[in-house]
Amino acid sequence: MFPELLMNTNPAYEGDGAADRPRRRAQAQRLFSTMMIDGKMRRTINAFKQKSSRLLDRGAFRCAGSTPSRHYAGHHSVPITLIRGSEGRTEDFDDTFYPRHERMRSRWMNVASLRLAGEELPPVELIHVGGIYFVRDGHHRISVAKALGEIYVDAEVIEESC
Repeated sequence: MFPELLMNTNPAYEGDGAADRPRRRAQAQRLFSTMMIDGKMRRTINAFKQKSSRLLDRGAFRCAGSTPSRHYAGHHSVPITLIRGSEGRTEDFDDTFYPRHERMRSRWMNVASLRLAGEELPPVELIHVGGIYFVRDGHHRISVAKALGEIYVDAEVIEESC
């Protein structure tokens, strides 16, 4: 599913030749710009409401006085809305995976261009703790999936409990 701004164009995956690359790059550029603007507006509104827009920090959810129990939970389709935190990249994306900084553009656009070309990307890596998913690897892939209107993301999940 493509966002409205791409509705009037042919899907990028229909052509995978070199001639299609500039079109995919332009689509990725528009997607990133839209995500930056929408994210800034959302964060501004949340600031007025005195509501945080920050990703939760995995480090703040450590087990008190005990070693956490971890096990591999397998490959799952996880709703993007349940992914609320990060293991180390809380400054790069907000709590709904809008990019927070212009410096994210190049990498974000590379991932988006691959997705627009129909490329299969590896699943993201998540840690599931107390009903919250934290991203270990795959922040850009989650953000691009959100921009493309996807509701779920493929993930390798590690379950952790105290």
